[in-house]
Amino acid sequence: MSIIKLCGIALISLFVCIVLKVFRSDITGLISSAFIVCATCIAMAIFAPIAEYAGDLMTASGVAGYFTPVMKAFGIGMIAGTTSDICTDNGHAAMASGIETAAKIAIVALSLPTVRTIIAAAISMVE
Repeated sequence: MSIIKLCGIALISLFVCIVLKVFRSDITGLISSAFIVCATCIAMAIFAPIAEYAGDLMTASGVAGYFTPVMKAFGIGMIAGTTSDICTDNGHAAMASGIETAAKIAIVALSLPTVRTIIAAAISMVE
């Protein structure tokens, strides 16, 4: 049901942007940005039970230590993607590119301890 509400809000926002573009084109970017933030919040609310269920499965399987970095990387990707889209929609492509690059670096830095653990396990199997 949340998806239907989200699509309805999107259509209303689009209609308002189209109408206001004729009179006040400077406001349409703000309305679009506000919608993107709202849409991301709704998407995160939809995703929360899925993340909780996946966390429970990871805990039950004994690999819960790997779940936290994956969820953090997902969050970084969502926030950076949304921010990048807002910047691109408002004509700041260079800013969007910088945000995407910073997010990629943050995800790599976040994954290094996990990579170290995997490499250590592989080395111990070979020995």
